[in-house]
Amino acid sequence: MGRMLRYEAAGANWSEDFSNLQDVRDRATISSLPTIGEIAEGRYMAFDGTDDKAAFAGLNISVKTVLFYAYSASNTEQFVDFDGGTHYVQVFAGNVTATGWDTPTFYVDGAAGAGFSTGAWHMVAVTTATAFTCPTLQWGTDNVNFGAVRIRKAMTFDRVLSAAEILSIYNGSVFAYELAETFRSTMSEVNPQDVSHAGGGHNGTGVGIVASTDILQGITGQCTEYNGTDERTDFGDLGTIRTIEMVCKPMSVTEELLLLDTGIDIMISGGVITYAGTTAAATYVNGVATTAALATWQHLVFVLTAALDANNFEVATDGANFGNIQVQEITCYSSALTQIQANDLKKMRGL
Repeated sequence: MGRMLRYEAAGANWSEDFSNLQDVRDRATISSLPTIGEIAEGRYMAFDGTDDKAAFAGLNISVKTVLFYAYSASNTEQFVDFDGGTHYVQVFAGNVTATGWDTPTFYVDGAAGAGFSTGAWHMVAVTTATAFTCPTLQWGTDNVNFGAVRIRKAMTFDRVLSAAEILSIYNGSVFAYELAETFRSTMSEVNPQDVSHAGGGHNGTGVGIVASTDILQGITGQCTEYNGTDERTDFGDLGTIRTIEMVCKPMSVTEELLLLDTGIDIMISGGVITYAGTTAAATYVNGVATTAALATWQHLVFVLTAALDANNFEVATDGANFGNIQVQEITCYSSALTQIQANDLKKMRGL
C-alpha cells in the first residue's frame, strides 16, 4: 500500500495512511522504531508510548480540521502535536481533548462527542473555526510525552469539515474524485494520452504543434501552448461528461478554450466565460463562483446543467476559430462538482 492520495480525503491539505514504514520514512523523521501492524480495514503504525514518534517537518499548513483513526492502550494517551506543544490532540480520562484549539468540536466514529473507549478502533475528528499554522506534525506525542497508540489514515484540512462530511468519511461514502474522473490529460506532450482512468485512455492528436517550441513550463508543470491561428489538440469522443476542470493561461481576454461537440464550445469573450450550445449550472474561477476570467494562469471548473455526450473534444478551438492559450491539464468528471470540490481541486493542482 502506498500513501493515501489527497483527493481520497476530499481535499485534505495533508494526509498519510501509515501503511508502509519506508513510505513514512521518506516523508518524516522517525524516532525510535514504530512498527506496522494490520487489521481487516488496513495497515496502521503502532507507537510504543516510550519514545516512538513520526515527525513530518516543513509543512507550514493551515489547520482547521484533523481526522484520523486511532486505537489507544489506555484512557490517557497522546495522539498528535502540531507545533511543538502549543496545539495538540490526545485522549485524557477517556475523552478526546484538543489543547490550544479555539472552541473545538469533537467527533468520534462520525458522531458529535468526545468519548473514546480503550481497546477499540475509533475515527477521531476535531474542528475549529479559528485556523492555526502547523509547521511540523508529530504523531505519537504531544511534544513532551509519548502515546501508546496506533494510528492509520490521518489527514488535515484548512477548512471546517461539516458533520455530514465527517459522517460520510466514517461511512466510507466520501466523494472520491478519481471515481468520478472520466478523462485526464497533463498536456505535456504533443500527442498526450490519458492514463489516469483505467480502460478510458484517449489519444490526443496534436495538430500544428511542435514539441520544441510548444511544450513549455507552465505554472506547476509542463503545458502545451497554442498559437491562436491553427493549433489544436483533438481527443475525439470522450463519452458522457458533466464537469470539466482546466488549468490554463489565455493570452488575452477573448480566446477559444474547448470544443465539446459540433456547435458546442466554451470560450472567454471580453473577460467572461461563455458557453455555446450548452448551459452551465456553475462556473468556478480559482475556486470562486464567477464567469470573470483574466489573461493569466487560472484554475477553471465548468459544471454543465446536464450530462453531455462529448463526441468531439478538442482543445484551443471552437471548430472554426482558435485560441492563443497555454494549457497545463484538463480533467473531465461524470458528476456535477461543488464549489468546495472546485476549491479542493485547485489546491491539489498546486494553485
